[in-house]
Amino acid sequence: YVLPGRPAVLLEDSSTNLVLYSEEFDNKAWSKIGATVAANATNEPLASPTGTMDKIIENTSTTYHRVQQSVTITAGAEIALSVYAKAGERTKLRVRAINGPATVYFWGVFDLSAGSILSQGAFGGAELYYAYIEPMGNGAYRCVIAGVLGTETTCYVQFFVLDDSGNISYTGDGTSGLYLWGAQLEECATATSYIPTTDAAASRSIDSLTRVISLPVQP
Repeated sequence: YVLPGRPAVLLEDSSTNLVLYSEEFDNKAWSKIGATVAANATNEPLASPTGTMDKIIENTSTTYHRVQQSVTITAGAEIALSVYAKAGERTKLRVRAINGPATVYFWGVFDLSAGSILSQGAFGGAELYYAYIEPMGNGAYRCVIAGVLGTETTCYVQFFVLDDSGNISYTGDGTSGLYLWGAQLEECATATSYIPTTDAAASRSIDSLTRVISLPVQP
């Protein structure tokens, strides 16, 4: 509990971002299905190392339009998946954690214009703990889902561009899309602050607080 008007300190446990190239959706670590990626396409409103967000652009196929990455997880682990997103021509984003055979998954659909959750759920024995959307300023949001994929050890991190009606499969126009930055998958039930990665997973140590007491100077 934090008293209004009083200073507070956020202390977090150690955590690891298992996603590679968390800010570089144009990297080959991210598969593109029915989509292309324009790197550094818009100014990032957050304090990011790169200063820009990538644009996920739908192609003209009648199919899904997404980027995804395969991540190895511990069987039965609680996982939290998050990404920073901003509306472009498209305003609806589907975030999904799914197993390799696509039979076990949980998801959330986010409206990046209204800053709301449109739908959420789980399938095939997966469990969704929660989904939430957090405003970050300048039209950007952090979209988060967390849950369990049962005994699965492969998790596909997926980010879908949806059409204006919220359809997951549709005929794209080849130019419309939305903006992403800072993807993160952690083995914990609560999403922690962002940990950037490149070609390897990255970890943050547990936070600690030390209180220093100043003793009066003796004459």
